[in-house]
Amino acid sequence: MLSAATGEVTGCVCIYPPPGQDQGRRSAVVRSRVRADQAALDPVLCHAVRAWLERDWPFGTIRYAPRP
Repeated sequence: MLSAATGEVTGCVCIYPPPGQDQGRRSAVVRSRVRADQAALDPVLCHAVRAWLERDWPFGTIRYAPRP
């Protein structure tokens, strides 16, 4: 994730298949994080990524890592 204002890296998103996934069923395990000085963006990022995946990707199940 890049800052629109500065272009600096402020966070990241990783999307993985779950361990032992059946090829007939598409699932995703999602992890994201933001820099400590950008912590207020964490729930915004989580919501935006979940909405994007649900809207534009054919995953049957999306498991987002628990938030601290």
